[in-house]
Amino acid sequence: MNTGKFLLASCALSCAALAQAAPADLQPRTEHGITYVCGGVGLDESTSMKQVAHDYDLMSTFAAQDGSYLADVQVEILGQDGKPLLRTSCDGPMMLVKLPHAGSYRMRAEVGGHAQTRVAQVGGHATRRLLFTWPAAQAGLERPRSGGSAG
Repeated sequence: MNTGKFLLASCALSCAALAQAAPADLQPRTEHGITYVCGGVGLDESTSMKQVAHDYDLMSTFAAQDGSYLADVQVEILGQDGKPLLRTSCDGPMMLVKLPHAGSYRMRAEVGGHAQTRVAQVGGHATRRLLFTWPAAQAGLERPRSGGSAG
């Protein structure tokens, strides 16, 4: 009986540890003084990213207006002087960004040739959240309707 309780407790602890471990592919990258991580595909990754978001200045989400999350988003971050600081492709629907200085930054995200821009003021203690949404057709999610044939 004690062995059963021990095994049950061990299993519960192992499962809890696995649930809290960040997926290995969510390793932050740093370019030109900007640290960022892209991901959020699946429940494990999105949960992991939300748990560490407080360590970053920006948390961006990329989605279609129908609620579908988007990946392969082309992202550009511009500094206060308008010069590009980072250009990358985000392979998941979420992007966390740690910027080198407090101030105003412009983030441009492009899906299917359709770009959107947001401006974010960073430097406080809170993570600034940016949401980019595209109509399904612009995001390449809308399927062409098949024409019916007249009888």
